[in-house]
Amino acid sequence: MSDNVGSPAQRVTPEQRHTIEAFEMMRNQMHLEEVDLEKRAEDAISSLGISAQLMLGFISGSVLLQGKFACTVGISVSLMSVVSFVIGFGIAITVAFNKIRRLNRPLQELRRRQSKLYTDIMHFKAENNFVGDRARVQVAVANVDPDSSPQYEYRFVHMDSQFSSRLIDVEDSLSGAQNFLTHYESMVYLMAFGAAIHGITIPLVAYHIFCGTGKGSIDKDTMPKPI
Repeated sequence: MSDNVGSPAQRVTPEQRHTIEAFEMMRNQMHLEEVDLEKRAEDAISSLGISAQLMLGFISGSVLLQGKFACTVGISVSLMSVVSFVIGFGIAITVAFNKIRRLNRPLQELRRRQSKLYTDIMHFKAENNFVGDRARVQVAVANVDPDSSPQYEYRFVHMDSQFSSRLIDVEDSLSGAQNFLTHYESMVYLMAFGAAIHGITIPLVAYHIFCGTGKGSIDKDTMPKPI
């Protein structure tokens, strides 16, 4: 079997061209579905980020209140704000996480269809003797003895570059598919951890600023009574 690089390009048949175009259409449709799924995951993360900002703003407001009241009252306000933050943000995390988890089934179905399309492309290439950007063709070998039976050999010739590159592009785009939902699930956990640290740290810092240093309001019970 020889590599006939100088041979003219092997033109694809109309049936092969229609098959390649069908592969492209299915790949493009699946890509749009994947983009939609990823956008829905991004929207869930964005909604969670907005909720975190609003709730942290609520925590910051409680800090200002802590500075205007007596320490015991300010601590009570901070504790209530932390409890409200934990409950509210916990609900927001659950909602975001469930939104992302609900995308798992359609993504698995999409990956199954992509895998089937990739297998169909491999079968199509094997049936038509396509190897990369070349095609394996059978050609007759000139015989010295005219009475002998004809002999054939396989040679590689370049395919029509327009269709070979398109077929390779579809194949490559399908082989690199990954489960992107694990990335967004990790983002939910990281955002939950970061928000929890901020939500708990801010009131504690405020306590040391307004009460621990003695600069905050003094409890009425500890105020000196007039003589």
